[in-house]
Amino acid sequence: MAGKQRRQKSMRENPAAKAILVVFAVFMLFSLVIYANDVIFKFDFIPSADDIISWLNGKSNAVTVADGEIAVHFIDVEQGDCELIVSGDKTVLIDCGEKIHSERVKNYLKNQGIRKLDYIIATHPHEDHIGGIPYAMQQFNCPIHGTRLTAGLVKLKLEEHRLLDKTKLITCEAGDVVKAGKFSVSEVMYTVGFSNSSYFSKCFSKAFGMTPTEFMRS
Repeated sequence: MAGKQRRQKSMRENPAAKAILVVFAVFMLFSLVIYANDVIFKFDFIPSADDIISWLNGKSNAVTVADGEIAVHFIDVEQGDCELIVSGDKTVLIDCGEKIHSERVKNYLKNQGIRKLDYIIATHPHEDHIGGIPYAMQQFNCPIHGTRLTAGLVKLKLEEHRLLDKTKLITCEAGDVVKAGKFSVSEVMYTVGFSNSSYFSKCFSKAFGMTPTEFMRS
């Protein structure tokens, strides 16, 4: 009993020891919150352990793309579809996978340092392509491009999540071209699977009534 009283008295008389205990308790609480969020809650506004380590090391996970180049990231949403395209300062998300993978998509974008999307392209109205769009829109407020049917189904999803009023839906027709950033015709050609520039130019001209170079200048 006397020993316990002496320790309590020593703590009162030693503010440095008390401060160390407070800092330790705060650190343990902070670590517990980070761990629980990484494993269970996955709230986007709480940094992950990897984010904190990167900050402490002075490193950034942000995507960097040289001028005139394009970066394509294939995000793993299992059987669904989701790609991030970065060109210059432009960022585009093609589809968002199913809703069950929405946290995975948002965390991937956050870990890549993506803080804005210029727009989302919804390719077609299957759930494994557009199911996650409302959840992505909770983090990014950007226009969504899609054909009439796809845009109509996306609209219903946005209404359900009360996001329609602040979201711009843009209806496209089959064959419409959406510009995204500045990159060379050859990069576009290889990205869409052509290896012969002359044949690509011929196909493009037949479809759109102008050469790829003319379109890039328009």
